[in-house]
Amino acid sequence: MQGFTRASAVAVMPAPPATPGPAGWCTGGDPQTGTLPTIPGYEFFNGLWAEIKAILTAAGITPSASDLTQMLQALNALFIAAAGDTMTGQLTLVGDPTAANHAARKGYVDARVAKAGDTMTGQLTLVGDPTALGHAAQKSYVDGQVATRATYTYVDGQVATRATWAYVDGTNALTGVGYKIFPGGLIIQWGFVGAATRSISASASVVFPLTFPAACFAVIPTIEGFDSAGLLDMAAGTGPLSAGGVDLYAGSTLTEGSEVRTFGWRWIALGV
Repeated sequence: MQGFTRASAVAVMPAPPATPGPAGWCTGGDPQTGTLPTIPGYEFFNGLWAEIKAILTAAGITPSASDLTQMLQALNALFIAAAGDTMTGQLTLVGDPTAANHAARKGYVDARVAKAGDTMTGQLTLVGDPTALGHAAQKSYVDGQVATRATYTYVDGQVATRATWAYVDGTNALTGVGYKIFPGGLIIQWGFVGAATRSISASASVVFPLTFPAACFAVIPTIEGFDSAGLLDMAAGTGPLSAGGVDLYAGSTLTEGSEVRTFGWRWIALGV
C-alpha cells in the first residue's frame, strides 16, 4: 500500500485543525430528521495513513502501491502469535526467560540441560564443578576426585558395584608389583625386590607403583631367600615412610655383617 499520490498532495503532513469537533462516529445523514451526512476531513485520512505507515516502518517495510499485503506482513513480523503461527525464518530472542512459560534461547537451554533423561545430539559441555550431590560433573572433575581416593561414593554411587571401576581408571593393577584401591579410599600396594647375593646387612629402595594421594600408613616387609637355614637369623625392616616409596633393610643376629647370602624382599604397603 502507499500514501496519497494525487497532484494536490503535500510532502509534509499538515497540522490538524486547532479546534477539532467532538470525537464521534460517521453517519450517512437522515433527510427526514435533517441530519447531515458526515464528511471526513483531511486530518482523519492523514492520521489513518500515519498510523498505518508507522507499522510498516517499524517492520522495515517500504510502502508500495503494487503490494496490498504489506500491513499483514508487518503485523506478522512484529506480533507473532503465541501458538499456531507459521514462520519463514528463525525467531531471535534478545534476553533470558524470567518466568516459567517464557520462551528461551537455545544457548540458555543448552546451558541448563537436565542432568538425566534428555536426548542430546552431541556432547554436553559443563562450565563448572558440581556443588550438590545431584549435579552433573565434568570428566576432569571426576578424574581429579578419584585421584584423591576420597570421593568414590560421590562419583556416581555405583563404584561399590564395580560397574564403573574400569572407567574411573587406575583402580587395579593386579600384577606382581601392583595395587588395589577400595571404596572409601583405602589403597593396598605390594611388590618385591628380586633375590640377589647380598650382605646380610643390605638395603634397597622401593618406589611404589602408585603414589599414595594422602599418606602411607604402614609397610610390612619380609625376607625372601634361597637359604632357608641361614634365613632363620635374619629380619626385615623399613626406613621412614613416604607417599612415594620406602627403603627396605635386612639385618641378622650374626655379629659378622660382611657375610653374604642370596635373598630379596617382599613387601605390602597400606595407605590412602
